[in-house]
Amino acid sequence: MLQTKSFLILVFIVFILAGCQNNNPYGTIPVSGTVKLDGKPIEGVRITFSPISAGNMEAFGMTTQNGNFVLSTGGAKFGGGAQPGEYNVTFSKTDIEDKYKTKPELSAENNEKYGDSALPFIPPLIHIIPEKYGSSQTSDIAPVKVEKGKENIFNFELSTK
Repeated sequence: MLQTKSFLILVFIVFILAGCQNNNPYGTIPVSGTVKLDGKPIEGVRITFSPISAGNMEAFGMTTQNGNFVLSTGGAKFGGGAQPGEYNVTFSKTDIEDKYKTKPELSAENNEKYGDSALPFIPPLIHIIPEKYGSSQTSDIAPVKVEKGKENIFNFELSTK
């Protein structure tokens, strides 16, 4: 009987301690929004919030078919958002030309013909989102502020012009 009581007390303590753990160790706040290119929602855009505020971590997201995104901070819960503070925002979406999408056959004959340099070939990238949006130095997107107690929904309009 004493063993049963001891076991139940131990289980109770474990549940109490588990409930006290911090499920949000970085203090992130949900952040979401949309990205449009030339007025239309765009899928597959990588969005990065780079901290201006000292001590904050970068937050990342990817747009869905409707151009919607939610941010995540490394090590925190997926979709948990970003830490409070100011951020520069950058966008990236690239592809490769169709002619490079099919992999050339890797054969001894091709290796002799093209040499070893053909094996690690990296095709040129096409920037679906203009390159200027990939850097806070060249982008015309103003920094944003993530704040506690606010909705933190950001909608971005990008242009190919």
